Amino acid sequence: MKEKTMFGFKKETGAQLYDRFLNRTALSMIMLAIVYALDASRTFAADDIASMMKRAEGILGILLMINLLPVMIKLVWFKFKRMPGCDDPDGFVASTFKDAAVKGFTTGFIAMIVALKLSEQILADWSATTFLNIILALMLSVLSISFLVANREPELDDDFESGDMQ
Repeated sequence: MKEKTMFGFKKETGAQLYDRFLNRTALSMIMLAIVYALDASRTFAADDIASMMKRAEGILGILLMINLLPVMIKLVWFKFKRMPGCDDPDGFVASTFKDAAVKGFTTGFIAMIVALKLSEQILADWSATTFLNIILALMLSVLSISFLVANREPELDDDFESGDMQ
């Protein structure tokens, strides 16, 4: 039987909490990527559509905080209480997040080089803010999507999991 707290929630270890924090961070990064993409798109949209995009950005910002704030507060509380597993996580999920961060940074770096060339020749009338919003949206979406894809539940095709070891 699983241990429950007085409010009926299951207790979790520091490592489980940190894994949940990273998963929520990835979901929040997708929302933030959409916010940056909407902000870049508002530059080219009509006024009525731009105002709807601005409202959507605000709603996504609120959803982002609702998604991330509770687990962030709990993680800070765990660290304050010096619970094991929150200080230096080195599990599969943390490693996957670090790998995804490298992919996001690399994508952003390449996008900046491409944007530099495009801004000189083809898209000279675009503002620097538009370019930065597009690059940030790209970086955050690559990071979060690559993390979520790599961190999804594995199927039972592994010899160790299926019990068909030979």
